[in-house]
Amino acid sequence: MFKYMVILVMPRFKARGDLMKLTLTIGTSLALIAIGTSLIVIGAATAYLSFLQYTPVLPRSSSLSEAITNTAYELVNLVAKLAFLGLVIWSGGISLKYGLNALIQFTKPAPKSEGA
Repeated sequence: MFKYMVILVMPRFKARGDLMKLTLTIGTSLALIAIGTSLIVIGAATAYLSFLQYTPVLPRSSSLSEAITNTAYELVNLVAKLAFLGLVIWSGGISLKYGLNALIQFTKPAPKSEGA
């Protein structure tokens, strides 16, 4: 079975950091690529559908304080949705990045030794 060794620096509860080896197979890297791509596509599709369906709810207010409260509520609601979509696309980008890096390192030819 083809395997690729990735070295990660993981500090343990000692004065110095130890090295931990994580084995990634080609299947794992392809799964990371699929997960990252699907998260990015789902996030982008959700953002587009939300953009098409968005209508602000700003009821008539009898005073300035009610108008500010309603507007602030609408803005907080919108920012929460945008933050969630940003996190989804960000996590998809991270998994896509590591999947592609592992796949590139896996498919890279082994260096030839000059002594032989």
